[in-house]
Amino acid sequence: MAWRIVKQPNGKYAKFADTVDNFTVWDMNRREAVEYCQEEIGENAGKIKVDRADEAPTRWDDALRTIQEVHGIEERCKTEAMILAFPPPEAEPFCYIQDTRTYCGNSVMWWRVDGNGYTTNLKEAWKVPATWKGRDTDKLWPCADIDAGATRQFDMQLLDKIKPLANPASMK
Repeated sequence: MAWRIVKQPNGKYAKFADTVDNFTVWDMNRREAVEYCQEEIGENAGKIKVDRADEAPTRWDDALRTIQEVHGIEERCKTEAMILAFPPPEAEPFCYIQDTRTYCGNSVMWWRVDGNGYTTNLKEAWKVPATWKGRDTDKLWPCADIDAGATRQFDMQLLDKIKPLANPASMK
């Protein structure tokens, strides 16, 4: 499936999908766009895809022209207005829920979606409104702050599924 990242006139980023000749995701900041691309196509290629959007300012107009050619002028106007003229209302900030009773190594234990257990993986963690009420042992942390400080790690339980190349001791 062919798609590209396009820089919107307001400085945000959108995904334009050739399969539907329209935008399928929009109003992403740079970090969100890079993360989205990395999840889709890999870490290095994801960053490159967003860099290309910065280097190609005509992509926005090219995408709108394609929408007009394929879907008509009304769809182009509707799409452009939806993305630019009517930004989404300010959303209530979302938070991750920390279970303060324990840690896993040096990792924080977060509630899983809908309270179904715990995880150290932020992609599996539950995001709740800042007004959410929980237990006395729970702490709410703003998602934006936690995401900004997150690091990438590898789960040692997955090592059994990979064959090592060599034992360093045998390389002497």
